[in-house]
Amino acid sequence: MRKTLPASNVIGSRDLFNPFYEKLKRSSDEKLLKMIQVFLDDLKRDLTIGIKVRKRQWPRCYVKKYKITNLYKHNLGSRYRVTYTILSQGEKKVGVVIECMNHDAYNKRFDYTG
Repeated sequence: MRKTLPASNVIGSRDLFNPFYEKLKRSSDEKLLKMIQVFLDDLKRDLTIGIKVRKRQWPRCYVKKYKITNLYKHNLGSRYRVTYTILSQGEKKVGVVIECMNHDAYNKRFDYTG
């Protein structure tokens, strides 16, 4: 059985995730809102629920702006992706949700062509 890594805290990036999430709470997209809320609850229980993204695939803007040392993605159904990183603050582990985006925006952010 895989070992879990519980979070001391889960926060959103101020410039990308938090504005998106606040706008979503005021919208009528209850399905996406519920998927994100379930994801955030699951992330609090285990920071490793996502798929680890290989370093060579990290968007440069994430490295430059957030100075990430790890990156994970999590699929919300088939249409949305969430990216997050794990920060260490002493013994505490904090999940930082960087961005939630639809699949097309994810492909563009990660420079995937198809």
